[in-house]
Parts: sequence; structure tokens; C-alpha cells
Amino acid sequence: MICINCGALLKENAKFCAKCGTKQPEVSSSPAETVPVTTVSASAEVSATPAANPFEAEALSSDAKKVDKLVYILLAVLLGAIGVHKFYAGKIVAGVIYVLFCWTGIPGIVALIEGIIAIGKQADAQGKIEV
Repeated sequence: MICINCGALLKENAKFCAKCGTKQPEVSSSPAETVPVTTVSASAEVSATPAANPFEAEALSSDAKKVDKLVYILLAVLLGAIGVHKFYAGKIVAGVIYVLFCWTGIPGIVALIEGIIAIGKQADAQGKIEV
């Protein structure tokens, strides 16, 4: 017999699964009254399991890019008013917004602040930071 819930092998005429504790249907001796048994494949079981780290999916879905720390800081301080550091980080929409509003001076101030924030970020072994 096979458990209807987890697919574990059971002793003949077992009423409960020893692995998951699910009550098993009564098995009759006549073939006309057999209960269909569903099995769970190992691949389906693996894909249905949640990630070990609950924050892992969040980290994978974030749009943070890894860029060279020194290059990013220099671009933010020197050419940040026109959004070059955003284009370098792969954030094209933000870069276009910086270009469109560069005449106001606000993107230059924001870029300077972003450069200062990047100075405080801890770089990894390759000298890259997430932005």
C-alpha cells in the first residue's frame, strides 16, 4: 500500500501512515471497490517546498545591482547631475529622469548625496556594492 498523502510505503491494511499520520481509506477485497491512489513524485515535492531562508526570495527579487564602488562614487559626484551613475548601475528609467530634470539642479544634489551614501557602503571582495 501507498499513503494517499505522502506516497510512503505502508504495511498491508494500515489505517494510518507511519510517516505523515494521514488516515488511509479502507481497502476492500473486491477489485470493483478499489480506491484510486495518487502518488507524489519527488520532483513535485522538491518544487513545492519553501525556501530555507524566508528572506531569500525577497533578496532575489530586489532590483539592486552590483557595481564597482569607486566608479559609482566618481560618476555620482562628477556626472551625477545628468544621471550617468544611474545608467552605469543599470537603472535606465532613473537615468532618464535625471537627464530630464538636470536643468533644475535637483538631480545634482541627489547624486551628490547618493555618492556620499555609496562611500559608507561596505564593498565585497571584488570591490562591488549594491545600489
